[in-house]
Amino acid sequence: MRFAAGLITLLSFTFLANQASADTVRKVRIVGKGEQAEVLIEGVFDVPTYDVRARDGGRFVVIDVVDVTLPPDGLVSTGTTGLIRGATASTTSRGVRVEVELARPLPFHARVQSGTIGVRFSAVEEPVEKDTASNEGPLTISDLHIERRDGRDRLVVETNRPTDFRVKEKADAVSMEIRDAQLSARLDRVVYGDPEGTIREAKIAVVGSKAVITVMG
Repeated sequence: MRFAAGLITLLSFTFLANQASADTVRKVRIVGKGEQAEVLIEGVFDVPTYDVRARDGGRFVVIDVVDVTLPPDGLVSTGTTGLIRGATASTTSRGVRVEVELARPLPFHARVQSGTIGVRFSAVEEPVEKDTASNEGPLTISDLHIERRDGRDRLVVETNRPTDFRVKEKADAVSMEIRDAQLSARLDRVVYGDPEGTIREAKIAVVGSKAVITVMG
């Protein structure tokens, strides 16, 4: 996932960002070939609010886009690949849900650019793309904290420049891996949520060349 301001958010084991209301999802495209594929959700929004999660053992990936609608004439969905069998879109009480059916469980990366949410799937380990427009200096995680808004918790991870990450789900936790990242000396390594909230604890550590954030509910 990529944000121009270098801000990543994790909400209730899913990923979110702020957006305005009256936005529309207009098209879902499936692109790619061979061992790589990507689902592109295109619409009228800048930085959308959305959740990404796997279900049914990873055979489906669900993207919930919050506070958006489908166009009156319906949604255009195009494309298939060897890794992705298809995608469907429907309206929920929160907004729009896109369900992606995979040929087999695969790791995925999510990113957002103006007007497009991209979820990339790969059957092989991918190198992280370099952002030529990013700030100079090493990627640094400067802050980690839990926010509670509208009855929901989210973990906010602040970085000095845009970055990508990988999500791994477990039975009782979700982890986010950020490659080639270092931690600020002032960064709290463990943060705790509200006892009544959905995020109980989050901790961060450097493992090899990756920063790993583990979120427990």
